[in-house]
Amino acid sequence: MDNESLKTLAHLIVDQQFSENMKFYLMYGGLLLLVTFGGGWLASYVGTRGKLHALQVDQQKILRQLEATTRTTENIKAEIDHEFWWEKERVKLQRERLEQLVESVSAESVGLINMIAAAQNLEFRSTVEIESALRTSSICTLYFPTLKSSAEVYFEKVVKAHIAFRQMGRLFEARKSDIQKEVLTREEVQLRIDSSVEEVTKKRNEFVELVTQTNELGGALISKAASLMESLIPSS
Repeated sequence: MDNESLKTLAHLIVDQQFSENMKFYLMYGGLLLLVTFGGGWLASYVGTRGKLHALQVDQQKILRQLEATTRTTENIKAEIDHEFWWEKERVKLQRERLEQLVESVSAESVGLINMIAAAQNLEFRSTVEIESALRTSSICTLYFPTLKSSAEVYFEKVVKAHIAFRQMGRLFEARKSDIQKEVLTREEVQLRIDSSVEEVTKKRNEFVELVTQTNELGGALISKAASLMESLIPSS
C-alpha cells in the first residue's frame, strides 16, 4: 500500500472518530441541557405543588377557625337571646304581680269601706274576708322583698279591723239579747237601747279610725308598687 492510500485511510479514520466524538458531544450537550432545564422545571413544579399544598392546609385551617368562630358566635347569640327572653319574662311576671297587688289592696279597701257603712246601719253580718289582704302579703313576700315589711304592717291592720268589726257586731247582738231577755218598761228599754247604741257608736268610731289608718297604709303600698312598676318600664 502506497503512501497516498495510507494518508487517505488515516483521514477516514480521523474523520470517523471526529464524527463519533461530535455525536457524543452533541448527545452529552443535549442531555446536559435537558437535565438542566428539566431539573429547573421539576424544581419549579415541586415548589409550586408545595405552595399549593401549603395554601390548601392554610385554607383548611382558616375554614376550621371560621367554623369555630361561627359556632361561638351562635352560642353567644343564643345565650343572649335566652337571657333577653328570661329578663322579659321576669319583668312580665313582676308587672302582673304588681297589678294583682294593687287590685288586692283596692278590693280590701272597698271591703273595709263597706264594713263602715254596715256598722253605721248596725248591720254586722258582713261576708267580707281577708283573702285580698292575705294575697297582698303573699305577693310581697314572694316577689317583692322591699315591700314585705310594709305589707306585713298593712296585713296586721287589716286583721285588727276585721276583728274590731266582729267584736262590734257581737257587742251589739249581746246588748240586744239582754234587752229581749229582761222584762223592762218601755222607758227602760229605750234607755238600754240608747246606752247600747252609744257603746256601739264609740266602738264604731274607733273602727272607722282603724279603717282609715289601714287604707292609708294600703295607699302607701300602692304608691310603692307604682314606683316599682315605673322602674320596670324600659327607657326609650
